[in-house]
Amino acid sequence: MLFDVNDKPPQYQVVFKNNVALLGIAILGVMLCCLLGFWQIDRAHQKQNILDEFHSQYQRETTTAIHDRDLKELEEYRKVRIKGRLINKAIWYLDNQTVSGKVGYDILSLFQFNNSAVLINFGWVPATEYRNQLPFIRLPEGKFELTGRLRKPMDVPFVSNILNSAGYVNTPSVIEVIPEQFFGVLPDSIQGISEYYIQISPEDNASYTTHWQSVNVTPQKHKGYALQWFLIALSICLLYVYYSSNFFSVLRSWLVLKR
Repeated sequence: MLFDVNDKPPQYQVVFKNNVALLGIAILGVMLCCLLGFWQIDRAHQKQNILDEFHSQYQRETTTAIHDRDLKELEEYRKVRIKGRLINKAIWYLDNQTVSGKVGYDILSLFQFNNSAVLINFGWVPATEYRNQLPFIRLPEGKFELTGRLRKPMDVPFVSNILNSAGYVNTPSVIEVIPEQFFGVLPDSIQGISEYYIQISPEDNASYTTHWQSVNVTPQKHKGYALQWFLIALSICLLYVYYSSNFFSVLRSWLVLKR
């Protein structure tokens, strides 16, 4: 049989199998990977904006004294000085915190100033040898002043051990503490809780080990994750072509012919 000069020989014709299920799976996989990739790129832009704001506030490096001002009027990362007292029965151990490879807790407490309250993170303490024993801590009593930086509210529940305020007696129970539960320990004089929380300054006398970071994952890492998702999407496309067509056989024959 003779071939027309405009026709390709059969061994050079790419033929796809009629496999609708495989095509559907491939399309869904590619769409999902692309969505995750673009989501990581969006997260990278968000983290970059956070870092820009963080560096902008650090360049100012001025301490704002908080008296009757509402904290929500200030920008995140602003360094503030605040005077008040800790609220009894409002001390928590934030669990699963790691510093230099060691597991421990962040010490959290509600701080009363004027008729408002704000959550303070006093820093990290190492865990004890036994899980059911919490490390001993000592926080300031009475009215005192501290400095720290404003941070936006945490978007996950606090997984923590609650301390009994009477003598700081340890309790082995681990519970979840959400912001709404703070109101159960507030005095009647408190009108509300600040939308921010404060990370205490490393140089403050009341601080423990501080390990503050502006972001947990850098923009570069998010971009790397995005690249991984796009490469997975490309791999799905290549696998679909491999299993549903003779494209690679045709390519191999063509390369042999060109030698």
